[in-house]
Amino acid sequence: MTAHWINFDVEPLRALRLVCWRVSGGRAAHIDDSEHGLHAWAMLPEVLRSVEDLSGQHHDGEGRRWGMIGGGLSAVSVGHGELVLAALPEGFERSDRFLMQCRAASLSADRIAGEVGEWSVHPGRGAERALKGGAWGVDSQRLVADCRRAMAGYTRELTTCYETLDFVYKQSRSMERVAEPESVLTSMCQGLCAPVELSWAAMWVREQPGLPPSLSGHVFRAGDCAAGDAEMSGVLSGMLSRSEELVRTRVVAWSGKSIGPDVVARCVSLDGATRGVSEIGAVIVAGTSGSARLSSYEIQLVEASAGHARAYLEIQRLWYAEQSYVTHTLESLTRAIDAKDPYTSGHSERVAQLSKALTLVAGLGEELAERAYIAGLVHDIGKIGVSETVLRKPGRLTGEEFDEIKKHPEIGARILERLTMLDDVRPAVLSHHERWDGRGYPNGLSGESIDLLARIVGISDTFDAMSSNRAYRSALPREKVLAEIAACAGKQFDPELAESFGRLDLSAYDAILKQHAGGRRAANRAAA
Repeated sequence: MTAHWINFDVEPLRALRLVCWRVSGGRAAHIDDSEHGLHAWAMLPEVLRSVEDLSGQHHDGEGRRWGMIGGGLSAVSVGHGELVLAALPEGFERSDRFLMQCRAASLSADRIAGEVGEWSVHPGRGAERALKGGAWGVDSQRLVADCRRAMAGYTRELTTCYETLDFVYKQSRSMERVAEPESVLTSMCQGLCAPVELSWAAMWVREQPGLPPSLSGHVFRAGDCAAGDAEMSGVLSGMLSRSEELVRTRVVAWSGKSIGPDVVARCVSLDGATRGVSEIGAVIVAGTSGSARLSSYEIQLVEASAGHARAYLEIQRLWYAEQSYVTHTLESLTRAIDAKDPYTSGHSERVAQLSKALTLVAGLGEELAERAYIAGLVHDIGKIGVSETVLRKPGRLTGEEFDEIKKHPEIGARILERLTMLDDVRPAVLSHHERWDGRGYPNGLSGESIDLLARIVGISDTFDAMSSNRAYRSALPREKVLAEIAACAGKQFDPELAESFGRLDLSAYDAILKQHAGGRRAANRAAA
């Protein structure tokens, strides 16, 4: 093994009174940064040639070659010819060979001899012993350097293994976040960039039915890529139209102007036999240098990421189908309940829309917003157990009738007991008539002891009730309704949610309200 003495320590060799030359590319140079007279002799062409000759000869299994240089100096070439060490025998500076070399090079033999001094202290076999000690020292340094390189290699391997396991673990764990698909695919791209050191990574999902709208036709990315979503979608769509070229991970030419050179792409596939869809998107990455020369290890991570994306998109397909089925079922059920009272037709759908919008404006997240929508849909499901006579009564309710109405939250909560997928929604159904000041029903809860979804639905429910025509009164003006919501903050409503409600864009709500009002008029004309 050849060592690379970038920071080779020659001080131990100087302590042994050894002269050292470094040999690189067949050329020798004396290792000494001083103006010592011995340096001038050590750099003589004749001396350097003999050093180079010894260095270039065949070395034994330990990387050593013993010989003579400079006209009679014992020397050893070590490190497979990278270093040559020589010991100056006693009386070296008075030898005829030394004096001839100095005269030929116009050097002052007296000056050099005077400066050699303590270097010429190897009587008898002392030179041989010093050389053996020096060779052993060099071998020790070489062994230490080799061990350090091996340790660095092991460290890199361990780091790579750790990063790979961490990459797989994080991407696998992220797949549990079913309700956050955009965040999950973006984090997958971020996770791919870290261990592979990519300049960017992107995942594109082909537009198609059966996937959530937040995924279908969208690009998710991490890193520095100048291409816009439209450009990337267009190019990737063209690549997938030639999907047979992407069955395996490969380098592909990118035609987008803002992308740069070739990139590595991997198509994401699903089982086409059952769905008629063989490719649903692509994972595409670019190396840090702007080239597509990724190692086999890096390509394996790209393939692993494509596999995670494929599994996650399949989960999303199934989850979206299930959620759509549940939502459509609940919408049909609530329409049937609302139909018991023609004046509240569409009420649950409007409360659901308001609850979702309020959750988003309050900054409570997309996941909770979806649950708020479901809670709004089913908040009045308990009215199925209330007499239609009471529900349709045009005038003021009696105490007994109001007590019957007040039972609908508990009836609704009992109806949902067996639906485990709505466990987080049941508290909203039970408590949407509780008040912030504790004067609500059925349990007289107050403040933050009231379920958050219940507080959201409670405001939305009240707003829609005041904004809709009822048998006993007409809808109140918008300004008066909003003023009433603000006035009841901290009394009937959570003050922070009431403030957020005041910032709602109600255009979508008004469109639904208008649609429902048109439906009621058409139904009334048909009945007449």
